[in-house]
Amino acid sequence: MRKLGGVRWPAGVTLSIIVALLLGGHGAAPVHARDRYEIAGEVDGLYPGAETTLDARVTNPYPFAIRVIATGARVLDAGPGCPASMLVIGESLATAMLPAGGSDVVPLPVRMRRDAPDACQGATWPLAFTGTAVGTATGPLPGTSMFGPGGLGVPALIGVALLAGGLILAGRRRRRARAGP
Repeated sequence: MRKLGGVRWPAGVTLSIIVALLLGGHGAAPVHARDRYEIAGEVDGLYPGAETTLDARVTNPYPFAIRVIATGARVLDAGPGCPASMLVIGESLATAMLPAGGSDVVPLPVRMRRDAPDACQGATWPLAFTGTAVGTATGPLPGTSMFGPGGLGVPALIGVALLAGGLILAGRRRRRARAGP
């Protein structure tokens, strides 16, 4: 085997690959943006039996693009005598690509039940929006770490430690062989 700077060539290549992974990160890894992007919206003109659309505005606060893959809203009670069950908001599986810092509208179907009581006239239902988005990038991702969940940092460190241990042992054997019995 050829030596490269005192280290056997295959060991040098392996060490170089591991160092490159540690320094450069790994690209094209998914980033789940389910807790930190914004969804807001409201709907007017409701009456018993009304069917309409709520335009939910989805905003991407990240410095990379995300793809919204599901959006919904949980309806809360509007007050005494006007329970959340009187208003039904469907989930949207429409996707929206949002550039870094961008926003878009995702339509959600809304229906007020026909049997809504008079207590619901002029009511305001609080909404708790939900959604799922994913993002990918082609370079090292902001906020990701080689040492976080799914990162290659720990296996790479183990590999470096094993490689270093092997090189140390090989060096000791070589010195013992030169020293003789």
